[in-house]
Amino acid sequence: ESIGTLASGVAHEINNPVQGIMNYAELISESPGASVEIREYASEIDRESQRVATIVRNMLAFSRQEGERGARPTTVQKIIEGALSLIRTVLRKDQIGLSIAIAEGLPELCCRQQQIQQVLMNLVTNARDALNARFSDFDERKRIEIRAESFLREDRTWIRLSVCDQGGGVPDSVVPQIFDPFFTTKGRDQGTGLGLSVSHGIVTEHGGELQLENRPGVGACFDVELPADGSGVEARRREASGGDESEES
Repeated sequence: ESIGTLASGVAHEINNPVQGIMNYAELISESPGASVEIREYASEIDRESQRVATIVRNMLAFSRQEGERGARPTTVQKIIEGALSLIRTVLRKDQIGLSIAIAEGLPELCCRQQQIQQVLMNLVTNARDALNARFSDFDERKRIEIRAESFLREDRTWIRLSVCDQGGGVPDSVVPQIFDPFFTTKGRDQGTGLGLSVSHGIVTEHGGELQLENRPGVGACFDVELPADGSGVEARRREASGGDESEES
């Protein structure tokens, strides 16, 4: 709740000057005396300002509490781009490559978008930490791969989101505990041990599964598997409400 309040205030304070910048860029571009070069500069100012505005919107959406709002259809592309817009610069600074492979013709995913973005952010952040621990500088293996594909399970279409890295994998001795609350292999100042636990809970609430494909000494791949029709999260909502489907007047 505190993060949501902070993000809302930051978004307001940033959006106002950004809107002013975009308006001035438009005025410069449409100025009768503006040369071709000046118009190109103004166009670049507008484009970069739009990028700032998009990041602010994604930050606000990421922190917003969805409460009892049900699942809504969205595309996998929106989920991935929304999450990466908040962390792409950090990955670039750490010299981490990024590979995204989204299968063609994926159906829309009915989910609570903010929550699935949170899961993706947690998984990408964990992959980043593992890669930084294994490779201090640039290395061709220092990259994160994000894949999205569909598959059938019991005649229903599911979506699988995978986050894979070559950060050395998870030691076999700690694999049974990785989804336990407050369990972490990081130092006190690096993590709370809640990321995977919260992610596991979100995926479970959506009627899906969070699984680990582990290769000790090589890398790890976390698979988020969700029913595309959102039936899992709606079933959980009905269960939480005691089966009362009556509408509020």
